[in-house]
Amino acid sequence: MYHHKQLNNNCKQMNKIIFLLFTLAFCSNAIASSTKISQNLASGAIGCPPKTILITEYASSRGVHTFGALCEGQKYYCTYMYPNPINCKTASDQMPETEQTKAERAKQMDIWKTNLLNKAIQHWKRPESLNGMTDSQIQVQVDDKGKLLNLRWIKPTGIRAIDRSIVNAFKDAAPFAPPLDISSAFKGIVVTFPSIQ
Repeated sequence: MYHHKQLNNNCKQMNKIIFLLFTLAFCSNAIASSTKISQNLASGAIGCPPKTILITEYASSRGVHTFGALCEGQKYYCTYMYPNPINCKTASDQMPETEQTKAERAKQMDIWKTNLLNKAIQHWKRPESLNGMTDSQIQVQVDDKGKLLNLRWIKPTGIRAIDRSIVNAFKDAAPFAPPLDISSAFKGIVVTFPSIQ
């Protein structure tokens, strides 16, 4: 009886290992495939041979693909959504900055972030009840033209109707003003949506 139980446990563990290996192989093939496609797409936009392009920060959400492309020491931020052409912009963080320039850029981005939040609040359709609403945080990703690429909750309120209304507010408010710091906006800016009672 003990031997049979031990054999059963071993088989279960082996099945888990096989499943894990299969999953890893599938995911690595999917990543390799998206990297190759991204290299080919970026090649025409930035003028580098596909095999010389290093793809970084790849993300895909609702058919919008975003990634960084590094070629000959220059970094680009690319956005692609079928059937539109790919859009690659030079990363502004390649140029050396003084402390004063960095501080000015950070100040301008704070103003941009405040304007983005205010625009979302203006488009917000409040749910019937705001009971239990707390400050929430959402990551907003936009391209160089201010087009909304993605939203991701960092800290939702936990109340479905309120969370949905906040997401819809950002979608309705888009597009936003073009960001001064394209690379930060491309990676995602965390915005705190205030509790309004």
